[in-house]
Amino acid sequence: MSDPTPKQDERRQELMLLGQIHGMVQSMQITLENQNRRMDKMEERQDERHKANELRLDQAEVRQQERHKANEARADRMEERQDERHNAIDARLRVVEQKAAVAGAISGSAVSIGIALVIEGVKQWLARGGPGQ
Repeated sequence: MSDPTPKQDERRQELMLLGQIHGMVQSMQITLENQNRRMDKMEERQDERHKANELRLDQAEVRQQERHKANEARADRMEERQDERHNAIDARLRVVEQKAAVAGAISGSAVSIGIALVIEGVKQWLARGGPGQ
């Protein structure tokens, strides 16, 4: 066989170089496609986690609202019980005040009658001559 001509040799080298370049480009394309797939999967997982977190936050907010309502109901019941206690104490205090008023009126009347009797006795005693009789 004959030796290849310099042009054929250059052409062969160019084709080999083009083949190498083509192989490198294909390798880069495959690598980029793999990276794109991995990134897509990562984004999907991140979206799933984001949705799961949003769901958890919504559920936590619902639980917090339920606890808030329960606490308000408890506070209302406590306030009602406290009002009942105050009303009961107020009623008992009124009874005690009424009894104290009656007792004060009776004792005041008794004292005034006693003083009136003492004054009248002193007047009569003085009218009869007093201590020098």
